[in-house]
Amino acid sequence: PLAGLEAESGVTRRDPSDVIRWRGRYYVWYTKTSHGFSGYNATIWYATSEDGRHWRERGEALGRGEAGSWDAYSVFTPNILKAAGRYWLFYTGVRPTPGNPEGRFENNSTTDVTAIGVAVADTPEGPFRRVHPGPVLTVAEDPEAFDSYRVDDACLVVLDGRYWLYYKGRSRRYGAQGPLHTRMGVAVAERPEGPFRKHPANPLTRGGHEVLVWPERGGVMTLLSAHGPDGRTLQFAPDGVHFRIVGRVGADYPKAPGGFRAGDFADVREQPGGLSWGVCMNPGNARRGVWPHLLRFDVEWRKRQ
Repeated sequence: PLAGLEAESGVTRRDPSDVIRWRGRYYVWYTKTSHGFSGYNATIWYATSEDGRHWRERGEALGRGEAGSWDAYSVFTPNILKAAGRYWLFYTGVRPTPGNPEGRFENNSTTDVTAIGVAVADTPEGPFRRVHPGPVLTVAEDPEAFDSYRVDDACLVVLDGRYWLYYKGRSRRYGAQGPLHTRMGVAVAERPEGPFRKHPANPLTRGGHEVLVWPERGGVMTLLSAHGPDGRTLQFAPDGVHFRIVGRVGADYPKAPGGFRAGDFADVREQPGGLSWGVCMNPGNARRGVWPHLLRFDVEWRKRQ
């Protein structure tokens, strides 16, 4: 557990971003709410640490959008990108479910779609301001597409001078079973603020529910969660697109992880990469009264014998 961000009754902290270092401090962003265990009624907060283990919550980094906007109901699953001398906070947003008489978000698997937006600041301390009035990535119009219901959980790398936004997609075709069919996709832009264009090779994987990618040996590595036929695998793509399984992980893998970005978002081709530690979440246990909270994970790489 992260000292200073331990489990707290009545408070959910979940879905941490990648971790970056600025002026001797580590920074992480996350979803925070007092409206239950999920992130569908939440805002984005951040915390700092001197050593990566003892943390201080600093406050809200990004609130809900204005009434009537695409992200008016909730903002959640943040991630960070350092580029062009600024800090870009990518996040998922939702509005109230269309037609809901109480103005609530139903999570109904059909009409209350998500989108991904971006805010920018000159330093990690903020203030973060929305770059566009609308999102930078939206769901596909074709209901059969892998990402026709959800685009969520942005995670970014710089590859060959362009900005690659990896995300998870869910389809309307599967209804309430959609989480079991989550796939990972990618959208690419010439500038950190977009426009982002979905890659024609999407979806890139046969599984995954939370997105974690990082530079590794001149390419891109990803850790897929337990969902799908390729769940709990490490996969590598030298070109950032064509992933293949290179390892497997046990049941106690980090959930909804964000890794420490030691390379500070230099181009993937210019750094050896590697993942040494990061922040993940304990999803909590309602029966035991344990609310979702954040954990640290550490990685020990072992050569194959």
